[in-house]
Amino acid sequence: YTVDFLCIDRKLVIELDGRQHGWEHDYDSERSEEIELHGFRVIRFANVEAIGDRDAVIAAIRKALSI
Repeated sequence: YTVDFLCIDRKLVIELDGRQHGWEHDYDSERSEEIELHGFRVIRFANVEAIGDRDAVIAAIRKALSI
């Protein structure tokens, strides 16, 4: 798979989802499950979150990295 952002050291995948992902929810879920089977954690944000609430997105990423 091609992912939006990847931190190999922390085994973290960050996905930014546009409107089309609402229609592709099942595909995205299966894709995340497959990636997680390889030991990665996947976190998703809607594009509007990344643009409109950058601080919350950064806080969520920091939280994911601290686990």
